[in-house]
Amino acid sequence: MNNNELRQIYVAVLNRGNDAWQRVDAISEGGDVYRIASVNSQPEERWEYVTDELVRCRTMILPDGERVLVATQRVDTAP
Repeated sequence: MNNNELRQIYVAVLNRGNDAWQRVDAISEGGDVYRIASVNSQPEERWEYVTDELVRCRTMILPDGERVLVATQRVDTAP
């Protein structure tokens, strides 16, 4: 995958209970790191990670067998 490629990843929605996810657009920064590009247009939802944050993703298999990328960790950009 090329850097700057737009992909869809999932981020946890913190105020909707366990296993609540929002699909968002993210830009590949290389490897398993993505920059969240989507803007949360639903103020009642609190995403675990927000627009412009760098996150590390892992593959998760949904109950229907679909393989998706899930944001699991914020990536520190400090030198």
